[in-house]
Amino acid sequence: MENKNQINLEKFWYVLRRRIVIIIAAAIVLGLGAGFATKLLVKPDYVAAVKFYVNASPNKTELNQSDIYVAKSLVDTYIEIIKSDTFLEEIASVSGVDYTPSEIRARMSASSVSGTEIFKVSIADKDFKKAYILASSIAERGPSEIERVVVGGKVSVVDRPKIPTVPNGTGATRNAIIGAVVGAIAVFIIFFVREILDVTIYEEEDLTDNFEYPIIGTIPTIVTESDVKGKKLSKTGKYAGYGYGYGDYAYGEKAEKASEASKAKPAAAKAQDAKKIPVAKPAEPKEKTAGKADKKGVKGDDAK
Repeated sequence: MENKNQINLEKFWYVLRRRIVIIIAAAIVLGLGAGFATKLLVKPDYVAAVKFYVNASPNKTELNQSDIYVAKSLVDTYIEIIKSDTFLEEIASVSGVDYTPSEIRARMSASSVSGTEIFKVSIADKDFKKAYILASSIAERGPSEIERVVVGGKVSVVDRPKIPTVPNGTGATRNAIIGAVVGAIAVFIIFFVREILDVTIYEEEDLTDNFEYPIIGTIPTIVTESDVKGKKLSKTGKYAGYGYGYGDYAYGEKAEKASEASKAKPAAAKAQDAKKIPVAKPAEPKEKTAGKADKKGVKGDDAK
């Protein structure tokens, strides 16, 4: 079992070292793609927020530790009142925004500020006007609604909402990082699975690690100096070659052997080949004009 785990670990590092460039390239491409896609497809939100202060003892001029503890414990209760359907229906009616209580709640987030008696209610929307109007309506109606539900409860507004001018981030950076990590892991898994499923025997260890049969002998690979030139290492670290051809045309090792044979051809053989080249004979000179005239004259006398 330990040997099996060691083999898998060795294959893990082997794949990582051999494919590291492809893995990094895939991470960069997918990360940039996720970031650009987020920027192009995701519309940013505008956020408007209001802060409330919970006063558990409104009639006291001085608060003790128990009063502060009670106020902190009431924060979660007041947040649930703000999120209730009754209150959100009122907010939708007052603000004039055509949203249902569920849609407003989906755009709302509320939580305590650093564990204090202050809690913050935020509204995020694609339209900055709607975000501001809803947050302002909550700031106006929230204290009275809480006082209506909780007898003796007192809430005051700490910070009123402001018109949001800068949108929130679209999460492009976060999505780019996630895309890069997921891409790198996915590409590595593909190569690792291919390596695990590869049953080709490359070395002696591939037999001894997977089978219990003894090895009788091995045939070594003999590498000459001419084999080293221009050849790549195989997966086992040994030099591999290839060759095929037809007639006077050859590729791979045959082409290299043919080239070496032509270089080693003696000069005498090259000279003998040069003799086989046909040489054109010089043209015979033309006869003089006078000679032609004499011949014509003879022919004339004979005719007479």
